[in-house]
Amino acid sequence: MHGWTDVPAYVLGWSQDVLARNPLAGALHSRFAHDDNMLRMIFLDPAGREFFRDWSETACAAVAELREIALMVPDERGLAELVGELSIKSPQFRRLWAEQRSGETVRRRIRLSHPEVDELRLSREVFLIAGAPGQRLVTYQAEPGSPSADALALLATLAAPDLGESGPSA
Repeated sequence: MHGWTDVPAYVLGWSQDVLARNPLAGALHSRFAHDDNMLRMIFLDPAGREFFRDWSETACAAVAELREIALMVPDERGLAELVGELSIKSPQFRRLWAEQRSGETVRRRIRLSHPEVDELRLSREVFLIAGAPGQRLVTYQAEPGSPSADALALLATLAAPDLGESGPSA
C-alpha cells in the first residue's frame, strides 16, 4: 500500500478507525483535525462538509455501512462507544442512525474537494482483508487521464516533502 503513489488507500477497522494509510491518503486527509476515524471526519470535523462534496450522500452511506458492521458484530465495544459519541455530538448522525438503514456500499463514485487541487471525482472501492477479520482496505481511484488523475498526481507532488507525517501510515 505504501508503494501506491497514484491511489489513496487506507485500512479501516470495525469502528471505522483509520488503522493505516498510504502517503497519498495522508495528503488527501491532511486538513482534518479528526483524521483517526472516518465517521468523526464526516460528522465531527469542520473540514468534513467541505471535503465531501456530496456530504449528505456520504453521511448516509457511512451510517448504513456502520449499521451493517454493527449487525455483524453486535458486541464490539468500540462500535457502541463510537455510536454513543456521535449520537451525543452530531444531530445529523443521530437522525441517520435512528432511520435504521443498513447495507454496505462497496463501490461508489464520490466527489472530494481539496484546497490545493480543487475537486476530485473518484471511485471508492472497499476490499475485505481476508487475514484480518474486521479490517477493510479502501481505495480512491481516478479515471486514467482524467482531471482527477492529474489532480491526484499534483497532490502527490505537492505533498512529497510531508508524506508519511500526517496520521497513521503503512
